[in-house]
Amino acid sequence: MEKKKILIADDEKEIAFLLFEFLENKGYDVSFVRTSRELYCLLSGAYDHYDLVITDIHMQDGDGNESIELAKVFGSETPVIYITGCDDSLTMSRVTLQKPFSLQEIINRIEEIIK
Repeated sequence: MEKKKILIADDEKEIAFLLFEFLENKGYDVSFVRTSRELYCLLSGAYDHYDLVITDIHMQDGDGNESIELAKVFGSETPVIYITGCDDSLTMSRVTLQKPFSLQEIINRIEEIIK
C-alpha cells in the first residue's frame, strides 16, 4: 500500500519538526517547508503530488492561505488543514486548528480528510 503524502508548511521549525516526526511514525510520507514561497512552488509544480497540506496561515515571508489560493489557479486541488497561533476573528474564520493543538487533534483531522 502506498503511503499518503503530507506537506507541512510552518516557519516555526519546532512545530514543523514535531509534526514531521509524529506523522512519519504514523506511516505517512511527510515533507516540510518553512516559507509560503516554497509552499506555493511545490503545490503549483507538476513534479509532486500531496494528499494533504498542513499550513500555518502567518509565516515570515507571507500568508499560507494566499499560497494555497495561488496554487489552485494552477490546478492544485490538495485538501488543506490550516493552523495558526493568531486569534483575530478574520484569521479564525479560515482556521481549522488553533495553536496549541494536540497531536490527537491533528491526527483526527487528517483521518477525516484522507482515509
